[in-house]
Amino acid sequence: MRQSEWEKEKAIHILELVRSELYIDMPHFLTALNTLMLKEDERVAVCATNGVYFYYNPLKIIDLFQKNAVFLNRSFLHSVLHCLYSHIWLRKNRVELIWNVACDIIVEYTLDSMHKKSVSRILSYVRKDVYREIESLTGISCITVYEWLCTRGDIQDLYYEFVVDDHSSWPKEQDDKIPQSSSVQKKWQSVAIQTLFDHKQKGKDNEEGDAFLVSSLQAKKSKYSFSQFLKRFSIVKEEMQIAVVEQLPKITEKIKEVGAELDKRLEDLNLNSLVCSEETRKSIKELRTKLGAELKDFERQRKDIKEKINAPYDLFNKTYEAEIKSKYQQADLTLKTKIDEVEDSLKEKAKKLAIDY
Repeated sequence: MRQSEWEKEKAIHILELVRSELYIDMPHFLTALNTLMLKEDERVAVCATNGVYFYYNPLKIIDLFQKNAVFLNRSFLHSVLHCLYSHIWLRKNRVELIWNVACDIIVEYTLDSMHKKSVSRILSYVRKDVYREIESLTGISCITVYEWLCTRGDIQDLYYEFVVDDHSSWPKEQDDKIPQSSSVQKKWQSVAIQTLFDHKQKGKDNEEGDAFLVSSLQAKKSKYSFSQFLKRFSIVKEEMQIAVVEQLPKITEKIKEVGAELDKRLEDLNLNSLVCSEETRKSIKELRTKLGAELKDFERQRKDIKEKINAPYDLFNKTYEAEIKSKYQQADLTLKTKIDEVEDSLKEKAKKLAIDY
């Protein structure tokens, strides 16, 4: 094997390990971490992205992995966040250097707010000062940070503090009209919505640390809002009603009417004041027999009603099992199988790579 081939192979193994470590620490990034395709490019200092590829310099990746693995984790997620926030496509006619620094500040602020082991670093005094100032702005976004940077004279210094990846492959203003660029942006808008959804499902262990990430993704302009995305997979409660049982209230209302009539008859009989003697014993027995016969008749009616109610229920239950429950169960099994395959694969890769290194 040639040296260059060995370097490329090792770099890919390292980046797969990076993906696995980031996923294990932040499972809601699963889709985003696997959207960029890996592509070797010795021209980049360390890494770069255009929204389609994650360009990497093999030698730099290997060197960074040995010296500062956390920075390598941050570098990969840094590029992914640029895509999730649509930084690559929103510059328009703004000054390129200032826009690049603004985007890097936002992404690094996101990473430093997470407090996750895989991306944790000690903050420099410069970073602390910058974060303190942007937190006083009216909303923290690339636009507000860009406008704030336009008032400062230390752009170059801030560039060296926050730069991580190469932005030279980002589309230029004239490239915005290219259909491919537009389709890539739309793809990442969908990935951002999916990341929000996955965070809602999985990312509950550190909600405070992810607050800026969530608010930034929710604030992004996209074709569908997060709530609209959820509506695609849910049905309004009223529409979820399988059937409306109209006869049952009528039956219970009739029972109440019969019960009220019975109360009146028993009150008229004044059973507590009846005196049972040799003379009245026979008539009282007849009354008791009559009441017992009435109860027996009502019991017969109750059993008959129960059978009539249960018959359509049994048919309903079989139909429900076939048309609704079994379909949800199959859908859940399909999704669980897919998730398990990916998670088992990631765990196996992480385990293998950890052993190899």
